[in-house]
Amino acid sequence: VGCWRYGKAERPSEYQIQRTEDGGLRFVDQKKASVVAGVLEPAGGGWLQAELTSGDKGEKVGSIRVSFVEEDGTVVSNFKSKGKEAWGKDTVAHKVARAADPQLRLGSSGIGLLPAFVDSKAAETTARAIATFAMLHIGSDVLMQITGGRHEVFLTGVRSQAFQEFARHHGRSEEVLGFLEALKERLSDTAFANGGKASEDMVALVGASDMQVPHLDLKQGQVQVVTALTPTSPTLVYDPAARHPAVEEVFAWLGVDPKHAGATQMRYLSEGGTPLALPVAELYEHMVPACCEELRPGDAVQIRDSIVHAGPRCLDRPGALPRIVVFATYSTRSVAQYDVEFQYKIWDWASFREVPPQLAYERLLEVHSATKERGTTVQPWVYFQGERAEACKALCTTPGLSASEAEALVQRWRLGGAARGEAG
Repeated sequence: VGCWRYGKAERPSEYQIQRTEDGGLRFVDQKKASVVAGVLEPAGGGWLQAELTSGDKGEKVGSIRVSFVEEDGTVVSNFKSKGKEAWGKDTVAHKVARAADPQLRLGSSGIGLLPAFVDSKAAETTARAIATFAMLHIGSDVLMQITGGRHEVFLTGVRSQAFQEFARHHGRSEEVLGFLEALKERLSDTAFANGGKASEDMVALVGASDMQVPHLDLKQGQVQVVTALTPTSPTLVYDPAARHPAVEEVFAWLGVDPKHAGATQMRYLSEGGTPLALPVAELYEHMVPACCEELRPGDAVQIRDSIVHAGPRCLDRPGALPRIVVFATYSTRSVAQYDVEFQYKIWDWASFREVPPQLAYERLLEVHSATKERGTTVQPWVYFQGERAEACKALCTTPGLSASEAEALVQRWRLGGAARGEAG
């Protein structure tokens, strides 16, 4: 919503009022290395009041109330310490004009390097805390394993309660929570510079024992920001200079009428994802680093929707932390929240009912064999359950199927038990 400045002109203090995901307001004030914050609620008499807690310990520190008294955004506030009955003196704060930082703007390429995006030392401290948390929770439902040998640690927003509790009791809690608040502010600045709004969710990805399958996972209008907490290779993207087949060309290859471009299994192809229909070897050959050879702790890269990308393979080094990056998004239009579990991959279009069964079979067979030759473990069947998983595995691993055998398996893969009902 904005930043307000108060106190002596030579050494002013600042606080922010932020918009929450559910449309509420949150008061945030940085106190040295700590943060105090609370959700503002109507309190009568034109006041909004928040119960403030310390970001490092989660302890209640007092109450704040604010009132917007002038059209220019001037705010009157006063503070009441924990255990006190009386409010303190009124403090007048003036809204700081927010200027967009041109260095945070995303260019026409849709890919932008953000060097020294956040403090490198704080990034490394936070990386060690995240690595410890991940090690303590391996195998639990707090930690989710995703493609490419990565584990997700939810830092803020949905499902972040476990890490937030851990961070509050960590020996370097002030630095860790202060870093997350600083990163959140930088993400907000980046969103503002691009006419967007940052998501509340930040997710750390720990480890990178394998390259991810090239995919799309953003909705139109979303931009991902990946911040490095350890030295690492950047995200891989499909080479902007390489061949990008036209939508009409791809639909002709697949034998699908373009009128189906809006179907769930096909729409990502028509929204910039046509490289996902290329031969697997050709696609992998043109996956290149998004911006540079290596990101240093604190560096970030932003990538807009419709750019095919994949996390790189980064093997652990003896005595060093695994690859740790923080993934976040901002939106330049009104869209649903980013789904951290969704990826549109290089075989998903083959699941569409209008794609000829033989072509679907050949794609699954190609995905498994071509990636195996590259020394990468890609098993499409793990994304399905029951009969669909069994059928998918058979299609991936069994060359030489007859047309009728392939068609029957493709039907089972697409429909599961419903395929038998249709056949009957």
